[in-house]
Amino acid sequence: EAVEKFESEHGRQPRVACMGLAFKPNIDDLRESPALEVFHELQQKGVYILAVEPNLEEHSSIALTDFNEAAESADIIAYLVSHREFKNLTVNG
Repeated sequence: EAVEKFESEHGRQPRVACMGLAFKPNIDDLRESPALEVFHELQQKGVYILAVEPNLEEHSSIALTDFNEAAESADIIAYLVSHREFKNLTVNG
């Protein structure tokens, strides 16, 4: 897994940007979302997560951030849902 590889190479846990949390692309429904399961698995490991979900303005229990902030701060970017907003994004570095 990318998290363990990063830890062994850098001696610390990575900051992970989780791009998309919805059940499927281009919706705001998180119920039964596989992406949300990945988010919770990382959270249980104590990984610092930057959550990006462009179809929600806020969430009651997850602090959301925008793509640019997440991309600038993250060591690992995990595209979990193929939202249209992510299709043409580029990450520098």
